[in-house]
Amino acid sequence: MTPQAVAALGRTLVLAPHPDDETIGCGGLLALLGRAGAAVQVVLFTDGAGSHRQSREYPRERLRALRRREMTEALRELGHGPQGLVTLGLPDGGVPTRGEPGFDTVVNMLARITRVFRPDTVLMPTRDDAHPDHRATCAAGAAACLRAAPHARRFEYPVWGANDASRGTWEIDIAAVLDNKRRALASHRSQLGQVVHDDPLGFILPPDLLARCTLPVETYFLASAGATDVRQ
Repeated sequence: MTPQAVAALGRTLVLAPHPDDETIGCGGLLALLGRAGAAVQVVLFTDGAGSHRQSREYPRERLRALRRREMTEALRELGHGPQGLVTLGLPDGGVPTRGEPGFDTVVNMLARITRVFRPDTVLMPTRDDAHPDHRATCAAGAAACLRAAPHARRFEYPVWGANDASRGTWEIDIAAVLDNKRRALASHRSQLGQVVHDDPLGFILPPDLLARCTLPVETYFLASAGATDVRQ
């Protein structure tokens, strides 16, 4: 990705449903933005504490704090300090979607953040991602942008896959920062099976996803008309 293309993104708002989605979905682009010194705000929707529900060693409060630390470390590897991270504090697995109780409240919170940050570009999970929290994050992000940043370019990043082949895509060469992305991913140790050992049903990132997200290319779906302007 050329420096001109990075600069064209301007102020960039990143919506992450869980700690680690920021790295899996757009860690390479975040690292490129970090190298360029771009203004970046990351909004974390959930506490991520649902990954190891049966653990006694890591009850919800301890796991929540652990995952926050892991995300802060990952963002540092990508070139961003903790001051750029905002959390909504929703429960893991409990992001309300359009038509559900609480959806308007989430949109209002996100719209306030968006008005203050004034993004030129917004990155969010794909609208057809397999995880309901990801789809709900996309829905809230789209609604908040229409209300608070209607001129911002919007891109959607896949985590668990996306099926809408009718939309245009943007492929970004991240080879120059791939090591940064790998180190950021390694920061999410709890999701790699390296920390919590007393929950046999605990979540571990599968090998195929890890292989896919460490390729030297990231793919984004165009979610707004202005998104085509920065593809270079």
